[in-house]
Amino acid sequence: MADTDSSSGEDVLAALGAARINGVPGVTIKHLSQATGRDRKLVTRILEDLVNLHLVEAHKGHRTFALSWDLRTLAAQVVDRRLGVLGQETVDRLSKQTRESAYLVVRQGTHSMTIAEAMPDLGVRAASWLGRSRPISRGDAGPILLMDLSTLQIRELLGAEPLPPVTGRKAPRTVAGLIRLVDQARRQGWCVLTDQAEANVSSVSAPVMGFERDLRGALVVVGPSPRITQRVDELRRLVVDAAGFLSKSLGGQPFIGSAS
Repeated sequence: MADTDSSSGEDVLAALGAARINGVPGVTIKHLSQATGRDRKLVTRILEDLVNLHLVEAHKGHRTFALSWDLRTLAAQVVDRRLGVLGQETVDRLSKQTRESAYLVVRQGTHSMTIAEAMPDLGVRAASWLGRSRPISRGDAGPILLMDLSTLQIRELLGAEPLPPVTGRKAPRTVAGLIRLVDQARRQGWCVLTDQAEANVSSVSAPVMGFERDLRGALVVVGPSPRITQRVDELRRLVVDAAGFLSKSLGGQPFIGSAS
């Protein structure tokens, strides 16, 4: 790739962003020169400008460079806004495909909150969960929303046992039981709950990932257990595909379970 006369740093920022997505904490000038096709002296001047603008941080005596905290925070705010807009479009489409209620749920501390929902017109209108929260240990998306936490972190988050009471007869009663569901969801990349969050209600959920490989939320389809369990393979495919599409729209990659 030939070098250009432009001193614009978009390609350098893009290379640093790609490195961060791939888990690389810092990038050398040599690597950035190769990635952008620019002369190393020009890359050095661009980096100096980006550091002065607080868009890039220099590490280890200016041997490696990475996106700054300010820029990552700004990017996360953009992702949050896109998550709300694109999430509503996604649940609308998912509800039409499945003819079931669809939700986008995020974690807020010890609770899960619905930020987008869509319900099919089946003659009976279910109560809205939009903007409402429930204990994360008792929500349909709980195992998915806890996937990015270690066992120790989950125990610290949820505190003392037992878990709050719930009408679902198959719901785990202890944190250890919930952790087993989280581990299973992490291995599979999706979660099916039957008669757990509520009696006679089942759900299928999958994770939504951000541009930094971070967990941004969960897509969930919910309905009566007899109807969901008869279609679980079909619904699982649709929910996983929708979560993957939304992840890509946020600049991330679909989550792949460790069992895949």
